[in-house]
Amino acid sequence: MASLPAAFTPAYKRTEQLTETTDGLACIAMISGKPITDVLKTAIDKFKLRPTNGPYFIEEGRLQILFAAYGYVASNWREVSSLKDLPDTCLVWQDTDPEMEQGRILLHHRMKDFGNPKQTFAYVIDPAPQSDPSRCILSEFADLGLTWFMTVTPMKPIK
Repeated sequence: MASLPAAFTPAYKRTEQLTETTDGLACIAMISGKPITDVLKTAIDKFKLRPTNGPYFIEEGRLQILFAAYGYVASNWREVSSLKDLPDTCLVWQDTDPEMEQGRILLHHRMKDFGNPKQTFAYVIDPAPQSDPSRCILSEFADLGLTWFMTVTPMKPIK
């Protein structure tokens, strides 16, 4: 994998999470192209969450249901064996406190370099509010402690 090309534009527009616990919702918003407020409203409606009583923990099954609501299929979480083996589009889990089993969700994407189509590059988009904007989109992420991934693909149309 190569570093980001000079004239790089990510395939997904970064969406900042609303609270500490809406990182998964922000990633769904990025992939679906919907506002995070719409994704949050869908989550509240689908799961009968009380809108004023967050934070909400949106676990694997709920992430999958929300992705389906926006036309995507999300796999179960799988362990990362090698960063180079990650699928082109997936959510990745960054272990921030392995002892407490706490972490954050980021969006991973791999794409071809349009200037050199034989070359691919990967990057992660971090939805967390950043004091350093240069840390929002990273191509060097081997040290992030990514331990799990969830593949995301468009749903196939029903014929």
